[in-house]
Amino acid sequence: MDRLLRETVPERVSWNSRERRPWVGVLAPGIDEPEALAGLLEAAQRAVRSENLRRPGSPVRLCLALHEGLVSLEDGEFDGPAITAVRALARGVAPRRAPLLVVCSLRIFDDLAALGPPWLRPDRFRRLVDAAVPALAAEWDEQS
Repeated sequence: MDRLLRETVPERVSWNSRERRPWVGVLAPGIDEPEALAGLLEAAQRAVRSENLRRPGSPVRLCLALHEGLVSLEDGEFDGPAITAVRALARGVAPRRAPLLVVCSLRIFDDLAALGPPWLRPDRFRRLVDAAVPALAAEWDEQS
């Protein structure tokens, strides 16, 4: 699945190493962020669907956590408050049944809802209670 995501958005996202979980990507400066996020979300949907068609007995579950903020680059890895927030968002969600879960910090939710892809409707999101970072989440199943 990581290959599909990398191939779809290679010039838009710089990734930390996969050994460090959760796997974190940072959008490149100077790009159209709504377009890049739409591409990433659509690539994630396709990747999850493709993987789950190949492995029907052991479905893949993917959580995309979205936040904005400053990051630093230390020893070739992104770090900083925004990365800490993304990790908290990704780890703070309960297990789910849907193949794709999108968690979005309140900090960027309105922007993403206004400028993101049409299928990313604000009414699909629910507020996460007791999250380390104020956030909303929405699930997508195979038919969404």
